[in-house]
Amino acid sequence: MKNIILLLVTFLLVECRETGSNDSSTQDIVKSSVSGKVYDYQRNIPVSNFPVKLFRQYSDFCGYMSCIKNEEIATAYSDQNGNYIINFNYIKDLTKKNYGYVIKVENYSNHIAENPQTTNINPGNNNTVNINAWEVVRLKIHLSILNNNNPPLYIATHLTTESGTFNNTAVNGNGEQDIELMAKPSWNMVLRFYYFLNNQIHFIDKQVNTNNDDVQNLNFTIDCALF
Repeated sequence: MKNIILLLVTFLLVECRETGSNDSSTQDIVKSSVSGKVYDYQRNIPVSNFPVKLFRQYSDFCGYMSCIKNEEIATAYSDQNGNYIINFNYIKDLTKKNYGYVIKVENYSNHIAENPQTTNINPGNNNTVNINAWEVVRLKIHLSILNNNNPPLYIATHLTTESGTFNNTAVNGNGEQDIELMAKPSWNMVLRFYYFLNNQIHFIDKQVNTNNDDVQNLNFTIDCALF
């Protein structure tokens, strides 16, 4: 009986050792860091107190569909010179698919954060990810509107002719009207005027070259019969 008990205990100890070794082989921890600069490249000035977030992401299932899970690891704020740094433990998890660490930024405090060109983080390295976060400018636009027979007339700013709407508003009626829209500084913006008729969009684009002034005044005469 004692021999049987001793044999069972020995088996359990061996099993525990094997299980522990399997776990360590799928998860390694590597000290890593990521740093960079948060800069308003349109104005060529640093941006202070801007949040930069580090995430761990991997493929998973959300109900019956595949999805990407994001787990926030750390947040750093840029200093007065725009510099930030995040020191962290990079956990290599071989049990997860499409696994990795990435930097993500969001619009914050009147600044628009563009997606970094490089976001993937390599373990054990001092990774560099710079952020372009520019403060918006405001366009004060005086309009003289003619033949606005299918209101509302929408006015939108676009970063390019192919990009989505950056900022928009709408007006009704004809005559003199004043609106205000946000735009990117030192940029060739697209100002789109459009309305809908019989489920079709009618529009005209105007090019606007902005500068770095916080407020910029524009004037347009818009005849809706021409588009």
